[in-house]
Amino acid sequence: MHFKSIVLWTVLVYCISPLALKGQTTDPLELLKAAEEGQTAQVIQLLNKGIPVNVSNDMGVTALMLAAQNGYFITVKALILNGADVNRSDTEGVTALHLATHTGQLDIAEYLVASGARINVRDQNGLSPFFYAAAYGDQVMTEMYLFHGANRNLTDKEGRTPFLAAVWGGHIEVADMLVKTGSDIQVKDRKGNNALMLAVENNDLLMADSLITWGINPNATNKKGFNALDLAREAGYTELIQYLELIGISPHKVPFFTSVSAGLLFSGNTDDQWGGMRLSLTENRLRMNIHLTYYQRLVRIPVLHEISPELAYQFYESRSALGGGLMKEFKIITMPDNRHLIIFFGTDALLSFGGYKGSSLNPGLTFLLVPETGLLFDTQKWQIIAGYQYLTPGHDAVSPHRLMLQTNLKLW
Repeated sequence: MHFKSIVLWTVLVYCISPLALKGQTTDPLELLKAAEEGQTAQVIQLLNKGIPVNVSNDMGVTALMLAAQNGYFITVKALILNGADVNRSDTEGVTALHLATHTGQLDIAEYLVASGARINVRDQNGLSPFFYAAAYGDQVMTEMYLFHGANRNLTDKEGRTPFLAAVWGGHIEVADMLVKTGSDIQVKDRKGNNALMLAVENNDLLMADSLITWGINPNATNKKGFNALDLAREAGYTELIQYLELIGISPHKVPFFTSVSAGLLFSGNTDDQWGGMRLSLTENRLRMNIHLTYYQRLVRIPVLHEISPELAYQFYESRSALGGGLMKEFKIITMPDNRHLIIFFGTDALLSFGGYKGSSLNPGLTFLLVPETGLLFDTQKWQIIAGYQYLTPGHDAVSPHRLMLQTNLKLW
């Protein structure tokens, strides 16, 4: 009897245990953790407990995405066999196929495609898995997408195709493969830059030489009217300039203005602080910055207003200034991605006007010449300026020596 009791209890425990497990409360996110670590047995166990296979975190990331990203093929296969959605995307539009491609998981990417993953799906930045493969220079992954007929003309938000992404990344082998299999070598991005111009912006002489060999139009211009040689000259890339001139490229008739920018300006010291705005145009040939400036005193300051030699009143003065000026720029350091450190010297001519708090009197109009110098950090989209100004607002209440800070956004 004792032996029969043991057998009976064993059978009961075996039959009841799955029911008991299903009644237990399990955190659904445990499935994501198990998949992220490639714990396939635990993944299956959690699915058997009733956790939905497509459960996601607050970023929309699923177990399949984590397993695909980290290269756990068996876990990926188990999740798909249990109904995982291969086309589910996170909050940024990224799918498991994007992630497998990003981390170079070729076997997983191929299995996802075979399981119905859409190869032309794009994330919020317009990037397809094929774009990822080309941008990261993954030659084998790129071949796989070409074999499956991926759309080579899909573009990101900058208007760049996978071919342009490969060029921008400096991946000559991938770019060569794409050209030989039919990608348009003359394609341009939204700024009108072709592949040769992108190679020039990256100071990539080997890529530029390859593109010339493959038959790119060396004299194409972008929306600003620049060709590749113009861009090389603007950036100061000596070897590229010599190469492009050697193969017969001539400078294009470039526009008078290189860029238009607008920004916020601060000028002040411990005595007096002014804020304002500046609209700037940069002239191309002489690197002259022509700008319009508006200033407004941020805090009224006490000043004496002389009525007669024997009588003066103290008022709290507000003051503004409006005018324009010129800055001469000299590039001192050129960095990748068309970034520059520039030293500048300039002068503003301002008409200053103001008023006194609680009085009909006013300090009158004052003409100011404001010398300034400093450093400018220039990128393709924005600028940061720090410098020195000598500004005298018409009285001795404040020091004329000022710190100038400015941030600009390039409008064109």
